[in-house]
Amino acid sequence: MPRQGRYPVAMSGELLETTAPEDEVSLEQERVTATLITVAQAQVAAALSNADTHDTKALALLAVDVGGVALLVTTRSSLDRFWWVAMIPALVSAAGFVWTLLPREFFIGPDVEAFYREFIGSPPLDANVAVLASLNQALKHVRDATDQKRAGWIVGALVMAGALPVCTAYLAVVH
Repeated sequence: MPRQGRYPVAMSGELLETTAPEDEVSLEQERVTATLITVAQAQVAAALSNADTHDTKALALLAVDVGGVALLVTTRSSLDRFWWVAMIPALVSAAGFVWTLLPREFFIGPDVEAFYREFIGSPPLDANVAVLASLNQALKHVRDATDQKRAGWIVGALVMAGALPVCTAYLAVVH
């Protein structure tokens, strides 16, 4: 007959007081951790998609920056000698967009082969807890990398948004 008593709660290390047989508690914990693994995988996928979105937006705005610089360079002969001043904000915002596009390493979960070797003989609950811990670590890592991308994009977008009307007005006055 299965024991009744105190059993470890996954991830927290606390003890759960229960009168349910050990097998039922273990099965319930396996179900809970399996559900949490699915949620964590979805969160990692969403965070990776968010990083891709920042890259796409940065590429589009970088193209606008390059177009603006090309326009200034081709029309410089019709502008005064300080035409290059209008390029400074474009170069600063381009630097922010390039920062966003820099390659970053993303940790997306456990090494499946190593994980298999380590946990093939373990109880399912132990494997589930280890996968969940690895996915939580991956989620934190992906969010940190995405925050770095977001910071570059924000700098580039704010400089571009602020500089566009100022540079346009400047060029209209000096032309």
